Amino acid sequence: MLESSLVWFVRVGAVLFLPLETYLTLQVTPLPVSGYVVNVLGVLIALWGTIALRKRRPYGAGVLAAGLGWTTAAAWRAANLRYWLADRGQALDYGSTELRVILVLTLIAAAAFVASLVLLIGRENA
Repeated sequence: MLESSLVWFVRVGAVLFLPLETYLTLQVTPLPVSGYVVNVLGVLIALWGTIALRKRRPYGAGVLAAGLGWTTAAAWRAANLRYWLADRGQALDYGSTELRVILVLTLIAAAAFVASLVLLIGRENA
């Protein structure tokens, strides 16, 4: 149940996140390529983990946890940057909505990361 839920979450999340992240990145000048690459790479690693899980590869849960850990760290950094900018009175592209959205996305990513660790530890103990 946990495995299939995580696979579904990552795949649906990637379908929603990747085009949106690409669109928003292309709206910024100059292009923040390094941040974009970091964000997309974490999602791609998590997707690799879902594929490996479905193929019953022994490393699938570990790759999934690595990808979700990467994604959570990137979201945490993005949230920290936005709150730091707001604290210094600098304008955000999407105002206070941006602060709420990044907080929710970071918490969701962290919850998925914790769930992937539970899955990984459960496999180790099985």
